[in-house]
Amino acid sequence: MPGGPTSAATCAPSAFIADGGFAEYLALPQKQAFILPASLKPAHGAFCEPLGCCRHGVDLAEIRPGSSVAVPWRRQ
Repeated sequence: MPGGPTSAATCAPSAFIADGGFAEYLALPQKQAFILPASLKPAHGAFCEPLGCCRHGVDLAEIRPGSSVAVPWRRQ
């Protein structure tokens, strides 16, 4: 969605000037941060952003219940 909350135009370019999500600490605008429920373990909360990216991709691809998809996987 052009101009959406995660577009380059509305997000601070923190990943370009620091280690981004791989940094131990990161300062960013309040509108880009979300408070997780206290009942959610931090290890589980860490999956919120990647899961959101996956969900966004599913929405963009218009995958619906009953659709066929391929999930490539290679054992290393």
